[in-house]
Amino acid sequence: MLWRKWLSVVLGLLLMIGVLIGLLWPNQQVAMATSTSSSSISSLTSNSLTNGTSSQTSLKRNQSKSVTPISKARLATTTRSSAADFNVSVGKDYLYNNQSTADKTTAKVSSSNGGTVTWSDDNTSLATIDATTGVVTANTQGRSGTVIVTGIVTASDGSQTTASTTIKIGGGLDDQTINEGSSATFKVLGSSANTPTEVTWHQVKSDSSDSVVSSGNTNLSYTTPKTTATDKSSRYYAILSFADGSKITTNKATLTINYDHTPKVIVTSKMENLTDNNGNTDHELTNVMAGDQPKITGTITDENINSSLSNGTFSLTMPGDISNTTLYIDGKEYNYGMPVPDGNGNAAITAKNIDFTTEKTHTFELDFTSNTATNKKFTTNAQLLGTDSSGNRLDTYNGEGLTINFIDGLLHADASDVDFGTLTYGDIGEQITGIIDDSKLLTVTDNRRDKTAQVITLRQDAPFNNGSHDLAATLSLKNGNSLTPLNTSDQQVASTSDDTSVPSMGPDNNQQLVLQLSNAPIQKGNYTTTLDWTITSAP
Repeated sequence: MLWRKWLSVVLGLLLMIGVLIGLLWPNQQVAMATSTSSSSISSLTSNSLTNGTSSQTSLKRNQSKSVTPISKARLATTTRSSAADFNVSVGKDYLYNNQSTADKTTAKVSSSNGGTVTWSDDNTSLATIDATTGVVTANTQGRSGTVIVTGIVTASDGSQTTASTTIKIGGGLDDQTINEGSSATFKVLGSSANTPTEVTWHQVKSDSSDSVVSSGNTNLSYTTPKTTATDKSSRYYAILSFADGSKITTNKATLTINYDHTPKVIVTSKMENLTDNNGNTDHELTNVMAGDQPKITGTITDENINSSLSNGTFSLTMPGDISNTTLYIDGKEYNYGMPVPDGNGNAAITAKNIDFTTEKTHTFELDFTSNTATNKKFTTNAQLLGTDSSGNRLDTYNGEGLTINFIDGLLHADASDVDFGTLTYGDIGEQITGIIDDSKLLTVTDNRRDKTAQVITLRQDAPFNNGSHDLAATLSLKNGNSLTPLNTSDQQVASTSDDTSVPSMGPDNNQQLVLQLSNAPIQKGNYTTTLDWTITSAP
């Protein structure tokens, strides 16, 4: 038919045009295919294999010449391998550096993802690593430290990923640093294929003496007793014994002690009376009289050998009236110069520049003559004012309290007033006990050094009288169950023997004054009388 012919002509013309275009511009289609192929590669790489396949199918449908380059680009992308993240581990994280045979371990990666693994470390003086096998070999020269082992995984596309771990290199023990007075614990580090049958611990002191401090057990740690200054620079090591007869000896780990430099000063002192020391104690003299010769001695010790105390001033305050005073420091007479008054009649005797850097203990002695003739209680104590090497004041260190009781050597007595209250006829015949102003009828202080026997007598000067009339009554001293009526004659109420102090008299010794009214007329009034107490030497 006519339209079929026209269609045939048209199709023929179109085919010819297509051929001419292919002949005249052959690269145009290739360029188009290449452009589309690049788009497909980009889609495959950044999205997914499905996207790339879809792009390839589209190219097949549009241009058959583009199929081959698109297919090759897609194949290269899907088979590429990139390095992935991984971890590095080692068989042992501690290697010994002091064994005859070098200690070894092997490094491994958790996954190489099909890549190539190579190895390196950051300090070959501590340990070396085989770049291919990952075998780590510790040094045998005793060098200690931490080495970083790094694994590098290289993928087939050339990309690399790294990961690292650390291995400690040492002799089995770490040095320890503690404060003075604390305990240190040493632990055997690392691991061995077998369990030791015995572990023996040694201490090497600063004088190089070596002693066993723990044995007969398998303890892989040792804790020292509380450290002191004598443990300074000590070293410790362990010997591990195994069933096959082999042994591992650790390095000697050093114990470093942070010392306490606070001075620990102890001041001791005691006294004695060279004239008469009876009744005295080290810290109290009870009967020092004028003319006596007491002596005070003592020591000053800094018990901390690492103390910052460098220098000290000794001081002892004494009564300002003592004489014949001599001070000795470390057995040698010290010229202390003029005592320093304190404004209270006392003065400090001092010794300066006592050196504590070479000698930690010093002695002192103070000899003097007492000139105090009154009853006086005096307290003091030895002191040290410490300074450091720069002259800075540290502290004042005090000794025990010292008490000196100065006496006049006399016998003293003081009588108390007695009150019998208000009496009535109803009290006739009753024994009325007097009320004492003080706790004693007669207070006696016997300061005599030579205590001879004494007799105490009591008499009533006159009957009770109100100014115009005597009271019909009897006054008696009741001593326990004994009753001694008083009158104008001396009545012996107590006595003492030689070397015995005269005691006080009163209720504490079961002694009281009692009054008994007679059955007679009583004139109202305020009645008084006087009692005379007398202490005399016994015949």
